[in-house]
Amino acid sequence: MGNRLLAPFEPRPGARCKARCAIGKRVAEASPPAWRERLLPLLDGLAILAIFGIALVALRHELHAVRWRDVRQAIVDVPLPHLLVALLATVASYGVQSLYDWLAFRHLGQARPWRELAPTAIAAQVLSQSLGIAVLTGGALRSRVYGRQGLGAAELAQLIGFVSVSFWLGFLALGGTLLLITAPALPGGILPVASGRLLGGILLALALAWPLVCALRPGALRIRAIELRLPGPGTALAQSGLSSVDWALSAIAFLALLPALPDPLGTAGLLLLAHLLAAVSHVPGGVGVFESALVVLLHGRASGHALLGAALLYRVIYTLLPLSLVAIAGAAAAVRAQRGPLEQARSALVRAAQGAAPRLAGAAAIAGGLVLLLSSATPAVPERLAWLRGVVPLGVIEASHLLGVASGAGLLVVGRGLWHRLHEAWLLAVALLLAGVLASAGRGLDWVEGLLLLGATAVVLTGHRTCDRPSKLSSLGPSAAAWMGMMAVLLAMAWLGDWHHPRIAAWSAQWTRFAWAADAARFLRGMGLASTVLAVGGLAWGVRRHRWPTTPAQGEVLEAAIRLALAAPATQPWLVLLGDKEVILDEGGEAFIMFGHRGHSRIAMGAPVGQTRAARELAWDFIAQAREDGLRPVFYSVGVHELPLMLDLGLVPFKLGEEALVPLHDFSLEGSRRRDLRQALRKAEEREGASFEVLPAPQDPAILDAIQQVSQDWMAEKHVAEKGFSLGAFSRPYLARCDIAVVRVEGRIVAFANLWASGGHEELSVDLMRYRSDAPKGIMDYLFTRLMLHGHAQGYARFSLGMAPLSGVEARPGAPLWHTVASLAWQHGEHFYNFEGLRAYKEKFDPTWSPRFLMISHAMQLPAVLADLVALTSGGIEGALHR
Repeated sequence: MGNRLLAPFEPRPGARCKARCAIGKRVAEASPPAWRERLLPLLDGLAILAIFGIALVALRHELHAVRWRDVRQAIVDVPLPHLLVALLATVASYGVQSLYDWLAFRHLGQARPWRELAPTAIAAQVLSQSLGIAVLTGGALRSRVYGRQGLGAAELAQLIGFVSVSFWLGFLALGGTLLLITAPALPGGILPVASGRLLGGILLALALAWPLVCALRPGALRIRAIELRLPGPGTALAQSGLSSVDWALSAIAFLALLPALPDPLGTAGLLLLAHLLAAVSHVPGGVGVFESALVVLLHGRASGHALLGAALLYRVIYTLLPLSLVAIAGAAAAVRAQRGPLEQARSALVRAAQGAAPRLAGAAAIAGGLVLLLSSATPAVPERLAWLRGVVPLGVIEASHLLGVASGAGLLVVGRGLWHRLHEAWLLAVALLLAGVLASAGRGLDWVEGLLLLGATAVVLTGHRTCDRPSKLSSLGPSAAAWMGMMAVLLAMAWLGDWHHPRIAAWSAQWTRFAWAADAARFLRGMGLASTVLAVGGLAWGVRRHRWPTTPAQGEVLEAAIRLALAAPATQPWLVLLGDKEVILDEGGEAFIMFGHRGHSRIAMGAPVGQTRAARELAWDFIAQAREDGLRPVFYSVGVHELPLMLDLGLVPFKLGEEALVPLHDFSLEGSRRRDLRQALRKAEEREGASFEVLPAPQDPAILDAIQQVSQDWMAEKHVAEKGFSLGAFSRPYLARCDIAVVRVEGRIVAFANLWASGGHEELSVDLMRYRSDAPKGIMDYLFTRLMLHGHAQGYARFSLGMAPLSGVEARPGAPLWHTVASLAWQHGEHFYNFEGLRAYKEKFDPTWSPRFLMISHAMQLPAVLADLVALTSGGIEGALHR
């Protein structure tokens, strides 16, 4: 909850100021959309699309004399023992990659058994290798699984950075050594260095520099805002060794698919360079870039059809097959989990599968769409088509071709919805994949394609429990990355069509021609249909059903949110009564989120309030809309019960402090622990003549006049002004709706507090707590004691004393950097805020402490988010320091 229990403490001398009252007004004007943050992803996408197009042009130039039948024959001609070697090398490679996480945890001082980490580590590496953009795929999976296991945001950042460094160290070491030894000539225009030996020396020098830096500069390396905790030289050498073995195994997997290739060492070095070019292109998975770089770099070492066949087979064995196996293994483990207890490894696999299921399902759907669309640009196998000619009419072939194209294009559209866990997208993906299976059979008896689509269907089916959001696909909003991806697919289709139908210009005027041998005409019709479906699907993302509010809630929206707040099991939602926050309701009026804007942050006050399913859906929409508007989505003051939802949203927790909750079911003043409270109560009533009363809402104007005088006297004495957002302020309309607890001395009100009461008598709390300057000493102790006795008598389960900021945020060895900063603020920030005194005051009521969290997208946003949060809650940085 907000830091409400501040009345017993005065700011330190010299730390007083005035701040504007924000109650009844907007707390902060909403920032205009961050056009730079919108434009940069678009420019980045255009650059990636351009690189992809250049790669296709280069590949077409190199393969101008190569035909698909030759490529297919080259794949068929690979001997079975060589396929087995490639498979075994792939298994061994991913096994070695699982050791990166094991070594990373040892580096963090939290050593864990390899069998416990292996499932998550392998699944994360498979995602990174298959989909690319390791931070957003494998890194996201590690954050979700290890975050749920108690790893903090800074630790997660350290772990992901350690794994990334480990992965590329082997490339530098092994690639540099191979290029230095074999000294291959490099094609001009691809790399800035034409000498293979020179490039090898540079790479090897970089690899050797890492353990040297770790030995000469122990501790942490800081690059701008990023702090990387350096390993010891022994760990650095272990990183290089493991990664070198991993890269060697991946090279063996490829070399096994080219049996007659001369100079395997030189080829391995060039293969690693192709991997590098694919990675730096930022094209997802390096699709097209890896193949074109491989064909150009290895030109003259093998025929073009053999190289392309080996590259395609390598992609199937090293990326697509592991991706399918991880999805199937995760689904099997989840099913087996229903039948009894599991050992550690299987439990970890279940956690990894649950976290990765939506992304795997989305990747499988998109992969199925790619298979359907790209195969539509290739002619059917003549023998199978001849057999079908005697069984079905031509119309079946034509309809099946169009059905396959429409299904493939539709899968590209709905695949994004699976990433966002939309149930509608899941249903459509299953239907489109099954339609694609029928189309594969109807247009040419392509059983291999059908099996691939059935495998993709099995992967999508694993997401049936996690893809449960009821939102529509159109609710996703526009995405530059999605648009660029669809355009890249159309480019690939055009490239394949041009390759398979070199006389396509002659056919372009005859796209309406229908014949058994009219493959080019079918391709042109499919190209037009795919473009139409993707354009319609992309435009649907840009049609929003509603816009988000830009002014504080009022009218029916505010009243609906208030009804939900009063029925909530906690009292924090009562902050919506202040009327200073913007509010969004779900369509059914079952949940709401209250939020404000500051800088480039959209900050929600607490977790979503309302029915669990509706609240979860609303949280997804909140994040998606904030990012679409170029703003950082933030959830402030989230409790432990809401953490699973926040982690599912992909957010990272930072502990803000701890909330003091006093159990009321057995609360009394008996016993030695409550002696001070008994004395405070007896002194106030017997010696000072104090009396306690709870005045039910709505409040009489005379009562509001009386407590307003108390409030004004208190603020003048403390030299403070009203706050907002996470704290209440004196507002007559607001207080008129609350029960008011008052303390009278000789009939005059000398102290008051407005009450918040949760639904179901779960929690009782207070917001404003103010007293006159001439009130008896210890009057607040008396007020809280009477409030807790009142709550016990009314049957409330607990009384919330609010949060003690930075409480419980300890700086221990291996703790996140945030804990160190917060601990220093706790120890040395007493000039500005009475951190320890506030915690000590609340301790006298013998509470239990429950942590509260700040949830943000990633650790790098923390400084900016904190600055925006302080400005929003305190009227600026100065107001926060002088609170």
